[in-house]
Amino acid sequence: MQNNIKDIENESDSVGSNSVYNEMVLNFISNLGYKDISSLFSEENQIKNESSPMLERRFKIREIIEKGDINNVITELNDINVELIDENYYLYYLLIQHKAYEKANKLHSIKNLDDKSKSKMILKVIDYLKEEVNMIIEKYDELHGLLEDFLEYLIFNSSNIKIENKRKELGDIINKMILEKYSLGESELERVVKGIVSEESTLSKTNKFIEFKKWIKRE
Repeated sequence: MQNNIKDIENESDSVGSNSVYNEMVLNFISNLGYKDISSLFSEENQIKNESSPMLERRFKIREIIEKGDINNVITELNDINVELIDENYYLYYLLIQHKAYEKANKLHSIKNLDDKSKSKMILKVIDYLKEEVNMIIEKYDELHGLLEDFLEYLIFNSSNIKIENKRKELGDIINKMILEKYSLGESELERVVKGIVSEESTLSKTNKFIEFKKWIKRE
């Protein structure tokens, strides 16, 4: 994500004084829930960075996720609306599983751990996950693939899975769910994206313009 945002900033320089373009980019970044990046982009392009209580909450939640503090994430979500978790088994599962990911990440960070101790710690993580989400896993088949990916990371420390990527994925999902819950998803995020795409052909006639349709698909 950082690299993609940098691409946007670089392309923005070539557009120059086109404030409409920069405002659309800023809205797009803000709707993704990245406070630091949106603040930097706003400052560098001298655009007023509008905020709101809900936007600040989404910023805060993503920042907490990036620190791996899932208990605090749950608290923040419940403060917004307990229904976000209580009425969404998928989100509940993801939160519990990510707590297990963080436990596994700490396990993998321990150096010179003997096999016996490692096996014991792995079993503790499995027991935790089983106790918390066993009934949900049995009920919803679509969760099986997520569980298999987690076990691969836990047992084999698979290089295909990075904790930073898992945090980003969780942040993206929660951010989208909040937007949809409060009818901000389609009306705001899609409006921003459609605006960028619709302006692409016009702006590209006089400026070097990033191909947002391709960039968005990479996400």
